[in-house]
Amino acid sequence: MTIALGKFTKEEKDLFDIMDDWLRRDRFVFVGWSSLLLFPCAYFALGDWFTGTTFVTSWYTHGLASSYLEGCNFLTAAVSTPTNSLAHSLLLLWGLEAQGDFTRWCQLGGLWTFVAFHGAFRLIGFMLRQFELARSVQLRPYNAIAFSAPIAFFVSVFLIYPLGQSGWFFAPSFGVAAIFRFILFFQGFHNWTLNPFHMMGVAGVLGATLLCAIHGATVENTLFEDGDGRDQETTGFAWWAGNARLINLSVLGFGGVYHALLGPETLEESFPFFGYVWKDRNKMTTILGSLNSVGGVATEINAVNYVSPRTWLATSHFVLGFFFFVGHLWHAGRAHAAAAGFEKGIDRDFELVLSMTPLN
Repeated sequence: MTIALGKFTKEEKDLFDIMDDWLRRDRFVFVGWSSLLLFPCAYFALGDWFTGTTFVTSWYTHGLASSYLEGCNFLTAAVSTPTNSLAHSLLLLWGLEAQGDFTRWCQLGGLWTFVAFHGAFRLIGFMLRQFELARSVQLRPYNAIAFSAPIAFFVSVFLIYPLGQSGWFFAPSFGVAAIFRFILFFQGFHNWTLNPFHMMGVAGVLGATLLCAIHGATVENTLFEDGDGRDQETTGFAWWAGNARLINLSVLGFGGVYHALLGPETLEESFPFFGYVWKDRNKMTTILGSLNSVGGVATEINAVNYVSPRTWLATSHFVLGFFFFVGHLWHAGRAHAAAAGFEKGIDRDFELVLSMTPLN
């Protein structure tokens, strides 16, 4: 018997090896096999959302105008959920409901199911991409595991929750004002902010975030030296991001605590522009401000000392804080408009959808 020792090598590459090299090795930006799921689903989900918010009305499903074509703006445009009478139908274009008619499919709310399911697979594809990337550079897949949290959130809120109701109608629509409406609706029907299990979950998530950030800060501070002031080209962005985030979160936190302790009427008298007329809206500022304050304080040390993966965590809190701050102003502006009496919707007598053929 003869035993040959050595490394086996192929004389020429087959199709799989060529594809593997193209997807995983020959790219400046990592693509990977998982992107064969990620990119198509992301393309269809985003393209469908832009199509829906631009052209498709929600008159037949919600009695609302929801597209730019009808005069909506970025805040009020949305891809709305299907009508409640369709229950949990997948609303396939070739299904019994639409029967291949694209216009009818859009009127029934088929765009929402299309966005929801392609969006879910897009998130799953991104998590698989993180797994594949970690495997390629011999890292542990903790980043991918952490990304399972937003996947669980998306699936539970957009898919699991409406499955427990009478139809997709009760899921959130895909739009800014639509998400706010869902939050208020969910609070009114389920009182989730006072649910003890929700409180424990929030405490657990925030506590885990704080512990992970502290762990990362202590570990990385033993691996990296602090800058000497001559490395501002690389750390300048992180420094500005960290401080700008703190300013935004300070405003949010101040507004939330002020609302919670003194009520919106007192804040209305002291700071008219930031005040709320409808007092229940202070909950949003309080919750979002508190959430981002924890992450902001926990990641501040990483944002100002050096550039690292933790800088992305800090910057994300800055971005979230900025958007929530804009939402704070939007709520305040709407409340003042309603109080002044000049907040009006589109005149129903001239809506474009009235010229469409009604459903039979």
